[in-house]
Amino acid sequence: MTVTRQNETVGPPVNITGISTNGDGTATLDFAGVPGFCHLIEATAELDPPVIWTVLSTNKAGTNGLFHFTDRDATNYSNRFYQTAIPQ
Repeated sequence: MTVTRQNETVGPPVNITGISTNGDGTATLDFAGVPGFCHLIEATAELDPPVIWTVLSTNKAGTNGLFHFTDRDATNYSNRFYQTAIPQ
């Protein structure tokens, strides 16, 4: 399951466009965001309040707005939820 959020003051949303589980149990996420902007990738293992999001990575989108991230810690969780944002 994915959860996405948008920083309303910066521009278009940052979307998770795909998630795949790799043979080694890691997860690769594909994103479409704002070209040239840095984007936060955050995760949590629980969606029960209070939800605590941990920043996993900051990635800069290419000129087409696309970028990828492989979560090598995904193997340590039975559930993992993701969201993206543009840093403020």
